[in-house]
Amino acid sequence: MRKKDLGAFLQTARRKKGLSQSEVAGYLKLQSAQSISDWERNYGSGVPIQSLKQLIKLYGLKDQQVFKLLLDHEFQKLKRCLTEDFYSKPVRRKRRS
Repeated sequence: MRKKDLGAFLQTARRKKGLSQSEVAGYLKLQSAQSISDWERNYGSGVPIQSLKQLIKLYGLKDQQVFKLLLDHEFQKLKRCLTEDFYSKPVRRKRRS
């Protein structure tokens, strides 16, 4: 497993339960397994909280552990975004005559 991140943790939990991404998508009433794949790769906007709560129940996870991973995941995203914004070179605008 990659460094403890939310996506890798969810993927490991799903596999331990012997579930496919399609089965999990069906449980969550999603139209396809693409969202599950995206969540497990930490791609996109992330796991909606309601879906995350359902996954905790489905996988038999400890909510405190998942919350801690979620918090760390969101912190790292924010840190990357702020670092990029802070250290990027300012865009110079042309003056209009």
